[in-house]
Amino acid sequence: GHMAIGSLAIHPDSNDVLYLGTGDPQISGHPRIGNGVYKSQDGGDSWSHLGLTDQRIVSQLAIDPSDPSRVFAATMGNPSAPGPDRGLYRSLDAGETWEQVLFVGDSVGINDVRISSQTGTLLASAWHRVRTSTQSELVHESNQLYRSTDGGETWELLDNPWGEGARCRIGIEEYAGRFVVNPVGADLQFSNLYRSTDDGNTWTPLVPEGAMPEGILGGFGWYFSKVRVNPWNPNDITVLGVELWNSLDGGASWERMGPEWWTYEVHADKHDLQWVGPQSLILATDGGAYRSDDHGETWTDMESMPISQFYHVTHIPQAPGWFTAGAQDNGTSTGNASVAEAWTRDRGGDGFTALYHPVYEDVRVATVQYGNFAFSLTEWNDEPQWNGWTEGIDEEDRKGWDSPVMFHPADPFTAWCATQRVYRMDDAPFGVWEPVSDDLTQGLEMGLSFRVVTTLAGSPWNENHVLAGTSDGQVWLTLDEGATWEPMMDGLPLRQVTDVAFDPFHPDSVTVTLNGYKDAVYTPHVFRAALGGSWQDASGDMPNHPVNDWRALDETTWVVATDFGVYQTSNAGGHWERVGDMPFIPVFELDVDTASSQLVAATFARSIQTFPLDSLVSEPEPVDTSTSAVLAPRPTHGLMPLNHPFHGQARFSLDCLWVGGTWEVWSLAGQRVDEGRISDVNLALSTRGWPRGGALFVVRSQDGTQRCAEPIVVR
Repeated sequence: GHMAIGSLAIHPDSNDVLYLGTGDPQISGHPRIGNGVYKSQDGGDSWSHLGLTDQRIVSQLAIDPSDPSRVFAATMGNPSAPGPDRGLYRSLDAGETWEQVLFVGDSVGINDVRISSQTGTLLASAWHRVRTSTQSELVHESNQLYRSTDGGETWELLDNPWGEGARCRIGIEEYAGRFVVNPVGADLQFSNLYRSTDDGNTWTPLVPEGAMPEGILGGFGWYFSKVRVNPWNPNDITVLGVELWNSLDGGASWERMGPEWWTYEVHADKHDLQWVGPQSLILATDGGAYRSDDHGETWTDMESMPISQFYHVTHIPQAPGWFTAGAQDNGTSTGNASVAEAWTRDRGGDGFTALYHPVYEDVRVATVQYGNFAFSLTEWNDEPQWNGWTEGIDEEDRKGWDSPVMFHPADPFTAWCATQRVYRMDDAPFGVWEPVSDDLTQGLEMGLSFRVVTTLAGSPWNENHVLAGTSDGQVWLTLDEGATWEPMMDGLPLRQVTDVAFDPFHPDSVTVTLNGYKDAVYTPHVFRAALGGSWQDASGDMPNHPVNDWRALDETTWVVATDFGVYQTSNAGGHWERVGDMPFIPVFELDVDTASSQLVAATFARSIQTFPLDSLVSEPEPVDTSTSAVLAPRPTHGLMPLNHPFHGQARFSLDCLWVGGTWEVWSLAGQRVDEGRISDVNLALSTRGWPRGGALFVVRSQDGTQRCAEPIVVR
């Protein structure tokens, strides 16, 4: 969205004059485009739009120190759509108008640009970058350096400082009339630095062989490329990667600057560094900003910036108002607003889906990238002890960056996950994963994270029913626990499937959301269908915002997470309105915490946010004799319906095993809404206060060794 900020330039003669470029220049798995360049003349209090809307990602801004009205903007265009708008742009009137002065190709943008403070020579780096839902191109022969000696009027292609061969992204630094470039290797690792003292005519490699360890970019070098020179000491050079590597002798020898990344004293993945004094610097990382005033010996975490990028969030059933969430490069954490700056870190890596078992209160799950599932047998507020949870999953499968996993809502003792195919585990979480489908994608490319199942859903009405959606627009349905799968694509456009869902208020209805953002299609897509039927568009009058998640709050009230915030409909998709005052930022998942009456949003820009449920739905009428509960049509596990519901009661017949034990009712949102002791094999329970729609009825034996659960329908 328009909130992504990728570059900033300050007028050389006035700190009040700022230029800001929108869009995310990293262009990773979730690239965010922008809408051009903005300018402030009052230190950032107010901003005016200067254009370059169609250039989408402004990766670098440079102001000519000899003529500050001459401004250059390096743009990458839309990485999901080749076009003529990429390239380098110049303004001769302080941003009022722009002209394209360098264009390399319709899939090649300009990643970086610098101006010599001594001669005015410009150096620009081109980057061939394509990123769609099924394609990623990073390394190319077009990734080269261009030079202009006449203020950008004409450009020449320079010989590669590294010699032959394609490279990835190229970073540039300028200091005292010298240029240093950092070309990321074709293996997406650090290759070397090259310095020129004659405006790019000749280049000298700076890093002797073996002076830095291999792998300092972690194998994802497109994420990096920056090199920084201390303006108070031109021999003080720093390379940014997973960690910082620093040289005080112009590149002859190198040492790690700061603690090792895994200590998290300073977060991994360093993205920018600015010197503010001879020994003082500010560092931007995937975990926030840090400051050092002793050349990296000690660091201070610059707190109070709620800017985490969350993929998923879930409320904690045993602790209303507390949440566990998975974040980009910040693992899985637990907390709430009362501990906003002190969430407990549960698991590292990139965090994704977190689960709490609805019956086993001491079972929780956390996910790391590429389907690295783990479970812990600890209470929610104890330190987790993680056990690997991938036994049975073929190591050769294509695993998605954000791989889905779930406990089936109608049978939580069965777990499901997916690669390019679907797996099921019985006796979850203590069983072994077994494949229950073939490849459900179109299977055209064999990439690690492309052409995979992106979302799974189990029916709260029937344990045999599961939906699966894929990154390449396929939707599949099984009605027999995975024994057979039927395609369910009639009426759907070919877009990445972001969510599939069974309606908790309508047993025969299903919903799917689609997102075309990474294919440069921004149409909102919410579709409804009868089980196994054709899809009908339910997007109504929603603005052009791609959709990521869907939740039903009652029979006709839905909320969706979009790339531009949260939207609500109260008439089943006919009319949509924006929810609250959230900025226009991506929201990847919603969760409903009925116990604390909050709608919870996992945003990919402004951390976790909540909104009161009572502002979205009216309070339900008091439950009276018209409300009843009946078992879903599958009496097993010793739990049987006694007879038809009568006068607001749910009547059950239990095996004598359960006498002396306990019963519980759980909402589909994972909240325990009622409980009691089992004194007789025949139970007649008041349904007052039970949630309408699907719910889960759980019984436990007296000694706690036996548990079973059955879905029920509350009317």
